[in-house]
Amino acid sequence: MTDRPPHEVNFEVGVDTLAPRQARRRLVEELSDVPEVDLDTVEVLVSELVTNVVRHVGSRARVRLIIDTDCVRVEVADTSREVPAVRPLRRDVATGRGLRIVEELSDRWGVETMPVFPSERAGLTENPDPYEKAVWFELDRG
Repeated sequence: MTDRPPHEVNFEVGVDTLAPRQARRRLVEELSDVPEVDLDTVEVLVSELVTNVVRHVGSRARVRLIIDTDCVRVEVADTSREVPAVRPLRRDVATGRGLRIVEELSDRWGVETMPVFPSERAGLTENPDPYEKAVWFELDRG
């Protein structure tokens, strides 16, 4: 990303089957006037990440969109510390392809865990932000 400050949007979606659709609609709305962004790919990728949160974590998700001059970054945060991984492809199972799709369609992707402060580990304070990790992808513009 460049030195110019990026435009950033944050929003939450619920823990239900409507969450992927809500995330897609909001991102398309935010990106509709941004040139050189493949909206179809953004929709597919955010659907995969939000669906993973709904299915595997069962928590609300925070979606963060960062629009920069050279790329678009989308982060989907959830309340689990479990780091997801691309699974081996199995033809006899209908699920387990989400991160493989993210890996194939994005220019970059990864997982970032949120810091745990020593006072939280000791049980002295609670983290006011319930989100523990974010899975993200980036798409180059142009």
